[in-house]
Amino acid sequence: MCVPPLKRVKVMRGQDKRESFVYDGETVVPYGIRNIVVADGLEEIPAGAFVDRDDIESIHMSPSVRSIGDDAFADCPNLNEVELNDGLKKIGRGAFVRCTSLWKIIVPGTVVEIGEAAFYMCGLLWIVELNEGLLKIGERAFGRCCSLLSISVPGTVRVIEAEAFLECKALRGVRLNKGLEVIGRAAFANCCYLWGIEVPSTVVEIQRWAFGYCYLMKKVHLFNGLKIIGRYAFWGPTDVLVPETVEWMEDGAMAHVREDRKVVRILGETLYRWMLEAEGYPESKVEPKYCRINCGSDFVIPKVMSFLGGNPRLYLSNGWGEDYYDETDEETDSPNPYFIFGM
Repeated sequence: MCVPPLKRVKVMRGQDKRESFVYDGETVVPYGIRNIVVADGLEEIPAGAFVDRDDIESIHMSPSVRSIGDDAFADCPNLNEVELNDGLKKIGRGAFVRCTSLWKIIVPGTVVEIGEAAFYMCGLLWIVELNEGLLKIGERAFGRCCSLLSISVPGTVRVIEAEAFLECKALRGVRLNKGLEVIGRAAFANCCYLWGIEVPSTVVEIQRWAFGYCYLMKKVHLFNGLKIIGRYAFWGPTDVLVPETVEWMEDGAMAHVREDRKVVRILGETLYRWMLEAEGYPESKVEPKYCRINCGSDFVIPKVMSFLGGNPRLYLSNGWGEDYYDETDEETDSPNPYFIFGM
């Protein structure tokens, strides 16, 4: 007698045995539903609608949905498929935070805002597609998505907010398109496999720690138009040409450029604004007294810096705790081997 193989079925107390459920925004979705289909006509997924549901595996949005509320699908550990349709405009704060099985997300071109921590700590998320039309990537939006391999930021995005891609440790490719203006604080900090970056000419400010702790960073391409480079913005690139349009470069902007690496090259007449000790005084009236650069490689200082003569006190830290001082009365004669004048 042939006995058919037994099927193993897991039944939970109080569990609804239907596979799918059409969600209309009012009816409570019973536990045990694996697939959610949003009904046509519903325009908003309410805040916290499906928070902390370990039974949901997929969600399919209707084209009528305009907004996904804050924490709508937060802490859904088994959610692995999300289908977003054209018509959606906003993904709220923490909408998919800690959805640790989610591996792919395609954001349609109608979305203008991805909220703070929208996909924060989605550990398996390795494919993210952003489309033209997106205006804002919120703070920590994709932070600690440790499987994310590459990202292309659309040219319609003006600001990448703070920590937007913080600690995306598998990130190897970043494409920033023309139109971007500000790279926020620690936006790509601790992306430890990121080896190069090309910053488009439309960017005017790179904030503090933007690429901090990117230890493998080798090539940094900056273009005229950039004005501000924040503290510890870059962490040890091998070759950087700072554009002549830069007006302010904070302490340690090129931190930990090691002595065996190439020269960090400086251009431009506004270099004097980097003298941070003059902060708070009219730049036209006060000649800076201290110059803090904080790197261990040579710095090429152009001829426009000859005003550093007159017994200036130049302070240089190589990033490893050693300080060098130069107190010379000669305007162009510097015994400090870490400075090259007149280039």
